[in-house]
Amino acid sequence: MNIQALMKQAQAMQSDMGRIETELQEKEYSTEIQGVSVSANGKFEITSVKIDKQLVNQENTEILEDLIMLAVNQCIKQANNEREEKLGALTQGLKIPGMF
Repeated sequence: MNIQALMKQAQAMQSDMGRIETELQEKEYSTEIQGVSVSANGKFEITSVKIDKQLVNQENTEILEDLIMLAVNQCIKQANNEREEKLGALTQGLKIPGMF
C-alpha cells in the first residue's frame, strides 16, 4: 500500500469533513408540534421559539412545557441525524473517535 496515496486520501477526507461541518453548523432546522415551533442551528443552539397565543394560559402550563421540550428535542434530533448521515457517508460508516 502506498503510504503517500493514503496520506493524500486522509488529507482530502479531513478537508471534506471540515467543509461539511461548516455547512452543517450554518444550517437552520425547524419543527412545529401542536402550535409550538422551535428553530435551531447546526451547532445545536436554539435560535427561535414561537408559541401559538391560544396555548398561553395558566391551565396549559404543563402541556406547553411538554410541547416545548418535544419540539426542542425533535429539532436537535433533526440536526444530529443530518450530521451523522453526511459525515457517515464521507467516512463510509467508519466511526472515527471524537468526530461524531
